[in-house]
Amino acid sequence: MRQAARLSFLLIALGLALRPVAAADLGPAIDSLLAAPGLAPAHVGVIVLDARSGEVLYARDPDKLFLPASNAKLIVAAAALRQLKPDHRFETAVLSAAPLARGTLDGDLYLRGGGDPTLSDEGLARLAEMLRARGLREIRGRVVGDAEQPPSWRPGWFWEDLQWYYAAPISALSANGNCVSVTVAPTTPGQAPRVTISPSPCGMYPVSRAMTVAGEPAAPITMTRLPGGRAIEVSGEIGVGSDPVRERLSVPVPAHYAAIRFVAMLNRAGITVTGLAATGVTPPETPTLASLPSPPLREVVGRMLKPSDNLAAEMLLDDLVRIKGEDALDGFLTEAGMDPAALRLADASGLSRLDLLSPRQVAQVLRFMRLQPEGPDFVAALPLMGREGTLANRLRDSPAAGTVRAKTGTMTGVSTLSGYVQAADGSVLVFAFLADSFVCPAREVQAVQDRMVELLSRFPGDRR
Repeated sequence: MRQAARLSFLLIALGLALRPVAAADLGPAIDSLLAAPGLAPAHVGVIVLDARSGEVLYARDPDKLFLPASNAKLIVAAAALRQLKPDHRFETAVLSAAPLARGTLDGDLYLRGGGDPTLSDEGLARLAEMLRARGLREIRGRVVGDAEQPPSWRPGWFWEDLQWYYAAPISALSANGNCVSVTVAPTTPGQAPRVTISPSPCGMYPVSRAMTVAGEPAAPITMTRLPGGRAIEVSGEIGVGSDPVRERLSVPVPAHYAAIRFVAMLNRAGITVTGLAATGVTPPETPTLASLPSPPLREVVGRMLKPSDNLAAEMLLDDLVRIKGEDALDGFLTEAGMDPAALRLADASGLSRLDLLSPRQVAQVLRFMRLQPEGPDFVAALPLMGREGTLANRLRDSPAAGTVRAKTGTMTGVSTLSGYVQAADGSVLVFAFLADSFVCPAREVQAVQDRMVELLSRFPGDRR
């Protein structure tokens, strides 16, 4: 009966989404969608605004507080663009006070992070080539990763998440998303599988208790990295004909990981390093030998929002505080006409279960940003429905594809979608759909969100 009710609902919802929606019919149409069986026990809030006038076209519990999941990223993205400006860049620098003679640097080399969330092996390789172009061929000392502060995590993050890429430690010196890829591939029955960690070297190593088996595995492959540890423990069984198992795990100390990768890039560039990779603080007045700017902030924000990159969001929050001060986020919220005390953001990524936002607050930020000089960059940074990022596979074959820019948010029991819809008459609508405390599969909630977006794309927009 339950499956039949869900099928009936989806057929009705599809019918609603395939015909134009008059202004008077919008409310009843959305109400019908929110009557989905999976949402019956859930906590659901929705608001739809006219982007130009701010007129509320629909509201369901718009002022109640919800877990926003990755919709929280909208706040930090907007604040960063508004306060740092779209052309801002973050700089990673290489410094040393040691003498350089005949191609040899006789002392330590420092790699100092500047909060660039996009730094990767490619960028580190560019820095290494800059040093080689200056004539450097040997470093008789250490390569020291300097993040200024120890790595951190946010309140409300579950400890069991910390080993995974999406909860990587936050550091001003971060590389490759502060994560590594671990692959477990079968060998022959009775033998341990082959475990590889990439990139290598990375300062981490596998400890395998896993086994390759001829028949059906009795236990799946699991990977565990204890908090602060460098060992990745692999256990379980993998069938001899099975595909490799791949996971991305976080690194324990990002600055050390970046230093290790920089040593590898220096070696690749033909520069020998006699010392070890380490962490530390760059001495004052140390001369800069090379520096690498990040892409402009408008591009960094797009790289964060489109794939929903948690680490990038958290680094942008730290960047904002470091550059503009502890009250920077509250200052933005106040400028946007909101009371900072009426919401709670324990992090920037939405991973924290302590975050609380209302649909009206999310919509208010969206509308505010569209009216600012930074608005075009903010809107362009959002995933395009059916085309990009976390929305690439949603409504791909719908007329709404390509007309919606929005941000998803997903955790167990949480699904959010907020953004902009181009209506049938060319006007723009702002919407926020926040749902938590449900036990049905997330795809059922997402189906309701998608049907609502389709409805809004068919809304005439003529409300004179």
